[in-house]
Amino acid sequence: NKRYRYSGGLDIGVSRNRAEILGEESFNNAYILTWRHAQDAKANPYRSFRSNVNLQTNDYARNNYADFNSQLTGIIRSNLSYTFKFPEQPSWNLTAGFNHTQNTVTRQMDISLPDLQFSTGAMFPFADVGTNSTAWYKKAQITYEAKIRGSITTTDTTLFEQQTWDDALF
Repeated sequence: NKRYRYSGGLDIGVSRNRAEILGEESFNNAYILTWRHAQDAKANPYRSFRSNVNLQTNDYARNNYADFNSQLTGIIRSNLSYTFKFPEQPSWNLTAGFNHTQNTVTRQMDISLPDLQFSTGAMFPFADVGTNSTAWYKKAQITYEAKIRGSITTTDTTLFEQQTWDDALF
């Protein structure tokens, strides 16, 4: 039954605001895209995908929301994550993600892409060595964790300039 395998939604907004200063009329277009997705754990026990994407132009919240928080905070966050659990090794996990934070007041953007993490559960490499079942070395355990992260800090106006990508930390 595919009906309950995921939940979420997609919202797209466009606003066109008119301003008149000293008899001059001007229009300001602002946009927003919000995408939420959550996969039910029962849909696939080994894979999951989640998203909470919030992209908007700097003036969308200021021009369209009247609440105190939207007017003063100006912080936008997004994230995507994909997790894979290895069927043959249930305690092993691989997670790939994307994170984005944007301050609409200062115009600063922090982006993490890729954000990869691999981890294992406890492994007991000497559990089957020797005949003494209470030997100290049989309780020795090893865990492993690896992380790879690329990051970019820039402004929303310089995100797609070549210099920004040349300075990125991968």
